[in-house]
Order: sequence, then C-alpha cells, then structure tokens
Amino acid sequence: MLVAAAASQPVLAQSSNIPGVTEAAPGVQSIDGAKVPSTRLSVSALKAAIEGDRSYSKIKRLFTVAGIASPGPAGTTTYMFKVHDTDTDKDVVAILFVKGGSILNYMIS
Repeated sequence: MLVAAAASQPVLAQSSNIPGVTEAAPGVQSIDGAKVPSTRLSVSALKAAIEGDRSYSKIKRLFTVAGIASPGPAGTTTYMFKVHDTDTDKDVVAILFVKGGSILNYMIS
C-alpha cells in the first residue's frame, strides 16, 4: 500500500528516519506501509489508555517504533503508527491528532 501525505511546511525530521518513508517532494511524504515497522499492541488497551489519559508523551511510550509525524492545521501535529493488534492478529494504523502535547482526537483503522 502506498500513501502520500501532503503538508504545508517541511516534514518533521523524525519522519525521514523511518523505513518505508521518503520525501517525494518538499512537504510530501511517500509511505510504503509494507516497509514501515510496527508495534505489537492490543488495540483495545491502546484505546483505553488514550481515553484514560490524553497526554501524548505518556501514550507514545506504548509504541516501540517512532510515529510518522506530519504538521497539520492550527498548530496540530498528526502522528501515524503501524500497529500489529495482538487481539486480532491484524495490522492497523493508529492516527493521533495532537496539539500542545494533548491528543485531541484519534482514529484506529
């Protein structure tokens, strides 16, 4: 699966060091999901942790690999993590929308 994420400003340096992520053009990431490393984690436990504490610094400790960071509107940052769900034995993507160190919203699919 190949996904491109566009940003209005240069991509954060954190993203360039992740296998499967390249900068296709200034501010545009090309992500090869098959090459991105994943974290083995229970998705139900991840959801419970986020609902219990919206602090991004605490939640990111659950992941064993760095997330792919992309700047978003109004000072937000979007972090994407590839997760191998230990409950279902399937790969999913966790997307966290963060501003000021707090998770404003999240999506897991």
